[in-house]
Amino acid sequence: MRAMKPLDLANLAVGLSFLVSMVVPFGSILVDQVLSGPVLWEMRGIARDLPGVLGNYWIPAIAIYLILKYSRFSTSYDISSRAHAFIGAGNAMLVFYLLLRLYASTIPGGGAGFVVAGVGSLILALPGYACLAVGAVLVIATKKANPLPIAASEARSAASIGVAEGICIVAASAVPLASALWLYGGSASPFRLAREAEQLFNARCLRAGETISRRVTSKGLYIEKDEIFRLDNLRDGVYAGIGFGSLGKSLQEQGVVEFYEIRRHASALQGVTEYLRFLPSRKDPLVVSERLSEHALLWRQIASPSELALRISGNEYSILDLRSGIRVATAVLFVSSMHRKICGHPGGSSYGVVDFVRRVIEKARPAPSR
Repeated sequence: MRAMKPLDLANLAVGLSFLVSMVVPFGSILVDQVLSGPVLWEMRGIARDLPGVLGNYWIPAIAIYLILKYSRFSTSYDISSRAHAFIGAGNAMLVFYLLLRLYASTIPGGGAGFVVAGVGSLILALPGYACLAVGAVLVIATKKANPLPIAASEARSAASIGVAEGICIVAASAVPLASALWLYGGSASPFRLAREAEQLFNARCLRAGETISRRVTSKGLYIEKDEIFRLDNLRDGVYAGIGFGSLGKSLQEQGVVEFYEIRRHASALQGVTEYLRFLPSRKDPLVVSERLSEHALLWRQIASPSELALRISGNEYSILDLRSGIRVATAVLFVSSMHRKICGHPGGSSYGVVDFVRRVIEKARPAPSR
C-alpha cells in the first residue's frame, strides 16, 4: 500500500477547511479582532470580502495540509477513491461559489453580490457542502489502516516535502501576503485613511462646542437648512444610529416656535426671493415675499474638501436675531461617519440639532388667564 499523493492530501485539506469554517470561522473572528471598526467600515468590495475568504479557507487549508503531511496520515490510512471524488466535487463547487462572490463584490451597487449570495448558495454552496458531508462519511466509514507496513525510506519520503511540493506551498502561503499588500498598501489603504481621518477629526474637535450668549423667545424661526440629523445610542462620542427629518416641523410640534419659514427654491431659480411659511393651522405652506421670523437658524459647512473626502463633516449652526443682527448662539459640530463619532455636543445618549435650538429658544409662556 502506497502513501497518498500530495493532490489527494490537498483535496482533503481544502475539504476540511470548508467544514471547519462552518463551525469556527477563524478568518472572520481574526478580521474582527485585528481590524478596527473604521477600517472595516471603510472597506469596499473585494477588499472587504477577501480577508474572510483567505482567513476562513485558504490559510486553514495550508495548515491542515501540513498537519496531515507531518502526522503521516497519508501513510497510515487508505481513503477510497469514491470519498476523494465526493470531496473534490464539493471543493470545486464551493471554490467556484467563493470566486463568484469575490467577483460580484467588485461590481458597484451591491445587487450582483445579493444575487450571487442568494442564488449561488442554492445551486453551489448547499450542494457543495452536501458533497463534503458525503465524502466525510465515506472517509470515516471506508478508511482503513494500511495492511502492510510501509518501508522506512518510503515513510520518510512521504513525510518530507519535495521541490515541486515546496514551491506550491510557498506560492500558496504568499497569496495572503501579496493580497494584503495589493489591497491595503499604498495611498488608498483603508488603514492609512482611517488613521488620517482620526487625526484630522481629533484636531478639528478642539474648536467644537456650543456657545450660547443668551436665551430668547421667538414665535417664528427662519431656517436656512431645514434638515435635522439625530444621532442615537451615543457613548463616549460614538453613535450607533442616525436619522434625518425636518427640523422646523420638529420644533413646531414640540411647541418651541409657532411657525417656521424656509426659502422657496423655485423662486431662487426665477431670480426672485420668496419664502414658504409653515403654520400649524394650514396643511400647505404660504408663499410669501417677506419673512416674519424674529430669529434665523443659519448653517454652513466648515469642513475642507480633503476632510469631506475622508467623510468628516463640519457643521456650524448659528441663531441670529434678525431684528438686531446679533448672533445669540453658535454650535460647531464635527461628525466622522468613518469612525461614527461626533464632537461638540454637550453629552447624553442622543443628540440632534433640535436639542441645540431648544437650549436657545425658550417656549413662549401662555398669558395668565384672568
